[in-house]
Amino acid sequence: MSLLRYLALPERIDTAAVPYDWYRDLIVAGARFLDVPEDYVRGIEAHGCVPDPDPARA
Repeated sequence: MSLLRYLALPERIDTAAVPYDWYRDLIVAGARFLDVPEDYVRGIEAHGCVPDPDPARA
């Protein structure tokens, strides 16, 4: 199986950034759809997230 991935330039990485809840959930759904190993999916699920202040975006 081939997976696409996003790679950020080191100078663009913000370790304090936290994804919105809907985005994290979308990534989890995609990982499950692609049959990514469950331990990896659980790692994504465990990643912190915050509610999106714009409910229309979710």
